[in-house]
Amino acid sequence: MQLREKYAAPSWRADTERLLTQVRRSREANSAELWRDTIAVETYRGREQAIADMADYTFAVTDRFLSAALEDESRLNAATLRTEYLEKGSAEGHGTINHMMIATFFLTGLDISRRIISWFREQEIDWSRAMVVIAGKQGRPTAGVTWNTSSVATMLLGASGYRLPLERLYMAPHAPTFTIPPTGDLSEVAALEEPLRQIWSNTRATVELGDLMFPHLPRYAPGRLAVPDITDPSVTEISEMPVIHGADDWRAMTTRLRMVLEDPRQLLSGSVTDFAVSQLVAADNDPAQVTVPGLDNVTYPTGV
Repeated sequence: MQLREKYAAPSWRADTERLLTQVRRSREANSAELWRDTIAVETYRGREQAIADMADYTFAVTDRFLSAALEDESRLNAATLRTEYLEKGSAEGHGTINHMMIATFFLTGLDISRRIISWFREQEIDWSRAMVVIAGKQGRPTAGVTWNTSSVATMLLGASGYRLPLERLYMAPHAPTFTIPPTGDLSEVAALEEPLRQIWSNTRATVELGDLMFPHLPRYAPGRLAVPDITDPSVTEISEMPVIHGADDWRAMTTRLRMVLEDPRQLLSGSVTDFAVSQLVAADNDPAQVTVPGLDNVTYPTGV
């Protein structure tokens, strides 16, 4: 829609046709059996049919919207994008594409978080003494460089049961990183321990100078930023992610979808990761006890 309406780029038609082909191939392949037996994500166990239904509806609505645009390009505009695609189904009371996006980001965060929490539990870490460096780039070049915008930081804090002190967690986007060893050889990982410890220790040394040099002045106390509450419809601008009051708080969650697009600090996939992590921690790392917004609390018509 942007390519055609805003930039007048003739490539919009070829891109639409290519996307439509992939949508139809994906819909043909989609099934509960695919999700259960082939994709087989442990975190999603028991939700395979619901996920397949959500995917089928998404493919069907996308097919209709793109096909209509190819037949009459005037229909490819901002108004129809919202009413005939993103929000279609809200009047009928079933799931929408907006719900699907929330569910998809939530499910991704839920799976990664479950595995991270499980692994860290096995390590029996003394979080009060942990030295943590989150190294390298996350998402787009401007994103994920603070505690509040990093999904990795969110998951680590959850894995610690929120016991990891923020003053021991450093974000280091320029620190060296390692590639995932395909053969299980951890030598490259082990080789980075010394330089990463040096980064942590050098940073810590500077931090500790503050109390030595200026003991009578106010000290820096790390803490999470206050999150805005947009329950009041008069709130029209925010600078941080709004608080989510529950799995049915669609105003907050959909606002987060807008924010991750507009705020270059945010990870696009991090819109509801913190909500997934907090629910998972409260459920003792059991995804079956977590409510997945946009999936568990809505239905999607199939075969439409």
